[in-house]
Amino acid sequence: EGGVGAVLHANLARLAKTWLDGYQQFYYKVNSKAKEAGVGQNVSERLELRQEMKCKSFDWYLDNVWPENFLPRPGQFFGKIKNKSLGRCLQRPNKKPGSQSTQPSGPAGFDACVESFNTGQLFTISKAGYVMTDENVCLDSPQWKERDSGVRFGSCSEQERQK
Repeated sequence: EGGVGAVLHANLARLAKTWLDGYQQFYYKVNSKAKEAGVGQNVSERLELRQEMKCKSFDWYLDNVWPENFLPRPGQFFGKIKNKSLGRCLQRPNKKPGSQSTQPSGPAGFDACVESFNTGQLFTISKAGYVMTDENVCLDSPQWKERDSGVRFGSCSEQERQK
């Protein structure tokens, strides 16, 4: 199989092998085509160049450039949130058809837990205490001072009601 897709996935595999350090396998769960394209790729020269240039680690990048990242990190929860009494998992809403926003927003709900890697049911609790998805979308309670406030997903704004 060739074409633009094959070139793109080969480039993404090379990027993952060269720069993502311990996060490479996580990335491949999200992009299995890049994993397939990377089979047999040799990036040893790129890794040597990275070392010679004394480039920082991917952990350094996550800590200093992208601290609000969604990736599984030591000391930070990553996974599914299951309501034990319902036996169901927290599910973020899907992007609405025709929406200009890339961020899915709407009421939080529970759905049957999916056993496979499903980004719609994967969350991280950031070091600051926010429950968030991979698109910088946080669990939010806009009427948090009301008795039956309800929760929804919306853009992360680091407000206290999102903790």
